Amino acid sequence: MLNLREMVKRDVSVLFLIATLLEKKVGRWLEIMDLRRNDLVMIRDGTVRRELRYGVIELESVGKRVKKLEKLVQRGRERFRKGGKILIFGGSVKVCESIGKKYGWLVYYAEVRSKLEKKGILDKWMNSNGDVIVRTTALSIGVNCLGCRMVIHLRMSWGFVKYAQESGRCGRDGRMGEC
Repeated sequence: MLNLREMVKRDVSVLFLIATLLEKKVGRWLEIMDLRRNDLVMIRDGTVRRELRYGVIELESVGKRVKKLEKLVQRGRERFRKGGKILIFGGSVKVCESIGKKYGWLVYYAEVRSKLEKKGILDKWMNSNGDVIVRTTALSIGVNCLGCRMVIHLRMSWGFVKYAQESGRCGRDGRMGEC
């Protein structure tokens, strides 16, 4: 199998979609990918997502968070009906497992079983009846679930770019979503 550098050398067209990659990190990304800037045509554009609605709800107690989470998921299910997927960033593995077990939702994190079982969890969420998945930030950036209608964060993301990437899982098909 050819690596990306070999593909570029052989004049194979390759498209990289890296919308949230900061300009100051492009050099490191090129190094990792074993590419040179003059090998590429770079097109930079804004990443405004008009189909997404953002909101913040600040709750101090764990009990209030759990009740609000239940209401948010119920509202998402009612609003987006069958096929509308809900993604919850739970923070820690412990929180994800606890919430997933309590409600019977799918759970995904880096240490979860084998690659095959991870793929099975994602397939259930993306392609079948699993409408809610609770996860840490381990779910890869490249996961593209067109039916994701709601992203819920139970804690703050590690930074604005991370938040943009995480909330960007929602509304990828251009239809309305809530974050």
